[in-house]
Amino acid sequence: MFKEMWEEIPTAFKVLWISGAVISAG
Repeated sequence: MFKEMWEEIPTAFKVLWISGAVISAG
C-alpha cells in the first residue's frame, strides 16, 4: 500500500520530503 502511494508521489516532492527528514534528523 505504502509503495503504491510512494510511486504516485512526484520525484521532486520525494526529494523535498527526504531533504526535510534529513534536516530534522540532523
